[in-house]
Amino acid sequence: MVFLSIADGFKGGSYDNRALATGDDPIAPEYLTAYEIGYKGTFANDTLQFTAAYYFYDWEDLQLFESYGGIPALVNLPGIEISGIEAEIKWAPNDRWYVQGAIGTADSEVVDITGLNPLSAAEIGQEVTNTPDVTANLLASYTIPMGNNSLGLSLNYRYQSSMYYTFVQTNAVRDESSDYGFLNARVDFAFGDDGRYNVALWGKNLTEEFACSSVIWGPGAPAQGNYSCEVSAYGEALYGLTFEANFGGS
Repeated sequence: MVFLSIADGFKGGSYDNRALATGDDPIAPEYLTAYEIGYKGTFANDTLQFTAAYYFYDWEDLQLFESYGGIPALVNLPGIEISGIEAEIKWAPNDRWYVQGAIGTADSEVVDITGLNPLSAAEIGQEVTNTPDVTANLLASYTIPMGNNSLGLSLNYRYQSSMYYTFVQTNAVRDESSDYGFLNARVDFAFGDDGRYNVALWGKNLTEEFACSSVIWGPGAPAQGNYSCEVSAYGEALYGLTFEANFGGS
């Protein structure tokens, strides 16, 4: 199947009513026109599914946070454009194996700063903050039947390329994130009638990545490196044991 989509959407306006607010007040609505063309198909006796698409977003008055002197400010960015490709593959050759992978790209650009708050560092041609160029994930699972029970093994890997935290976008300390790769693993044993009970041993962030999802600069930064990090990964692997029971009907 080949598909084409054109959609319009909006997000209502708001107020940045914090005591130290330095952004726009009020915040205007944002508007998005999204174009997408893609393909979906199945192969190998319906055991393989492939989907790919190209998209283009025309965004007007995007609502986002910036940091003005270390204080988060909610503002409208007059115009941005984002385009890229997305592709996904799912493969289930038999009852035991399942593999799924996906990749996406995002080419973002500021295209209009007319009327933008003068405290903003945004300029024409800059990348949009918190928008990585590439994201990808891969999942592989294997199920071993054991009579009426089953043992499941799975690995999941997620990758994210670097991105800018702010519109300063220089070589200043911490203005650009590193690229990250997160590896998770899980072993679970399902037993009881219809697999009612499940015991799972899992590990997350086995690559021990440290990552900031966002950064807020303090006074004197970025030159002085004074910033706060909203942590999304603490640089340590996390392990756990989970027990689940399903008491619902069949």
